[in-house]
Amino acid sequence: MIGTPHLVRMVDASVGEALAGLLAGAVADVVVFSTVHDLEPSDTAGWIQIIGPAGLVVVWVAGLLTHRPRQRRQFAAAAALTAMPDLAEESRRLRQGRLRVALLAVAVTLGGAYLADSPLLGVCCQLMLLLGAENNWSTARQWERRHGVQLWKPALAAVGRAEFRRAPYYVTPAGPTLTP
Repeated sequence: MIGTPHLVRMVDASVGEALAGLLAGAVADVVVFSTVHDLEPSDTAGWIQIIGPAGLVVVWVAGLLTHRPRQRRQFAAAAALTAMPDLAEESRRLRQGRLRVALLAVAVTLGGAYLADSPLLGVCCQLMLLLGAENNWSTARQWERRHGVQLWKPALAAVGRAEFRRAPYYVTPAGPTLTP
């Protein structure tokens, strides 16, 4: 489609990426917790390793909750698409996004455990992925059902973070979609 770069369905992208990150992170967690022997928070540094990532999750959740009304306004301003996006290209972009998130989850989990000496950092990253996906899924799904449309957005991997944030949402009438 001309003028709409590499669109992916928003619900499929957010849920799929979160699941890929959770699964890859869980595998990395198994590696970390089977190789790290001293996991007991015995001193101040140990408690900082617990409180730091937990505080990060709390800040993340607060950000999600404050972003929800703005996200709904962006949904309302979505441009209508006259033709369905290319589903083969969407499938490729969904796989690419899932791979990127999975690699990020593994890097944060292993880097947090072995470089920052904080094995719980990876678990908190995965919790943030889960909470973010649930927030995006529930907000978008409710809005889609209420308005009888499907939300689309350019793939993050295709356009980059700055362009992704500026890019508008698009809508198509609800109907059969590609189920990845």
